[in-house]
Amino acid sequence: MLPEIFNQETLSEEEKRNLADILTSPLIKKYFRIMGQNDLAELAVLSITEKDDSVVAKKHALVQGKLSVIHSILSITKPSKES
Repeated sequence: MLPEIFNQETLSEEEKRNLADILTSPLIKKYFRIMGQNDLAELAVLSITEKDDSVVAKKHALVQGKLSVIHSILSITKPSKES
């Protein structure tokens, strides 16, 4: 199982273009923005209702990680067309 996990795979140029097309889709971008908004709202409610600071701190770390990934995805742009 470990060799399957650590086996380095690469994407072809066509696969990279397809992936860029998918991840730059306005619908996908909207979906990820909604996910981020929902996580922030959940964190805001939790910080008001939860009395245990360690629970809030753990959730904050989780949301921060999620938002970092969402930011990375939203910053993906299509590669420029080469002539």
